[in-house]
Order: sequence, then structure tokens, then C-alpha cells
Amino acid sequence: MKVGRCSATNFYTGVTRAAGYTLFQGYYFCKPVIKMGAAIPAHQMVYIRLLAALSKPDLSMAELEGLVKQDVSLSLRVLRFVNSAAVPIRTEVGSIRQALLVIGIEPIRKWASVWCLAGLNRGATPELTTLALVRARSCELVGENSRHLDASELFVVGLFSLLDVLLSRTMADALDNLPLPPSTADALLGRENKERSVLNAVIAYENGEWDGASQSAQSVGVDATVLPSAYTMALRWAQEIARSGITAPRPD
Repeated sequence: MKVGRCSATNFYTGVTRAAGYTLFQGYYFCKPVIKMGAAIPAHQMVYIRLLAALSKPDLSMAELEGLVKQDVSLSLRVLRFVNSAAVPIRTEVGSIRQALLVIGIEPIRKWASVWCLAGLNRGATPELTTLALVRARSCELVGENSRHLDASELFVVGLFSLLDVLLSRTMADALDNLPLPPSTADALLGRENKERSVLNAVIAYENGEWDGASQSAQSVGVDATVLPSAYTMALRWAQEIARSGITAPRPD
């Protein structure tokens, strides 16, 4: 098995594949290949609409229950998750309403967003979903170590940081139909704010740019020494999720 570095262009991809390389690293998976004028496939539009609805800041329990119930696969994943070892409850949960009452709106909203993102990645590179999960959990853990940061918002920032790659769109186009909070949207669009600084720190650490990671963390008042443990914990968490098959998209 050969491992090669290549750019995200079809030419170099073809050349390296022809040379026998089967694994790629570096920026290959993280740079969007923009498809100008191409329509978003129907199966992706389903998940985009779900993500848009899940992103509503005033989403009620009844609305979330309805959203989950409208997708059989999503309903099964919610019940599977609630009844797994990840949720320490003693009784089996048999309905979406009961699941919402047991673990609350925000955890269900977060996990439903994760599964929708995995659905968007169907047929593409599975590493993208894993990398998005690592970024999301890393950002969330950094936020949990800082009183002035919103860990839940940072999870979404990390999770959606590869949305442009998944959709082969610019980030502005990818976010066009998602009613995200202004601070979240600004961070994803590359505008400087505290959420963007955390994401920059995580991405820099991901790329081995230690000085850049420290500078980005310190710029928002985050102790840079939390990055190694946060990223390591996020890697383990994402690997466990991947091994469990919990993010595997349903077959056509």
C-alpha cells in the first residue's frame, strides 16, 4: 500500500492513483472542489433541509420530535443512541418523545446534526465525517475549559467547518439556507471572532502548526496547553463513534 501527498486537483489525483497510491494525506480532503452551477443532489437536499430546521435557535421539543420522526433512519439512530452505553439510563427508551424527555433537546439536536452531516457525505470520502467530528469535539472541549465560550456553539462550528467540501460549494453558498447564529456563520465564513479563533487553533493543531495553534488560542484567552488533551480526546471519541457505525449513512 502506497501513501502519497497530492493536491485536490483531478490531474494529480489521477497521476498518483495510476502510480499505485491508495491513501492520501495533507489538504487533499479539506479543500472544496467547486462545481459551478451544479444542482445539489436530491439525497443531500433532504439532509440540508433537516440541518436548516435543526439549526433554528428557537426549536421546540414538539418541532424536534416531528423532524426526527419524519426520517425513519434518523428515528432509529436516536433510539439506538439513547439505549446505548453512551447514555447512562436504567430503563429502555421506546419513543422519540421519551428520548427527548430523558436526555433533552440539545443532545438530540447535536446528534441529529451529526447524522445529517454523515448523510451529506454518503458516497464520498468517509474521512471527512471523522475529521468534522474531531474538529467539533475538539472545539467543544476547548469551550468547556473556558467560561467565556459557548461549548455547544463551538461544536457546531467545528462540525460544519467542512460543509463546503461535502457540498462542493463555497462556504457562503453552503450556509445560504442554514439559519445559524451570526457568530457561528461569521466563524465559518472566516471572519474574525472568538469562535473562529478556536476553530483556527484546532485546525492549526490538526496540521501540526504548534505556534499558530498557540497564538490563535491565546488571542481568545484560551490556555493553549488544553489543545493537546482536547485533540487527543476528540480523536478517541471520533474513532469510537466510527467503529460503532453510528455515523454510517443508510444505503440507497
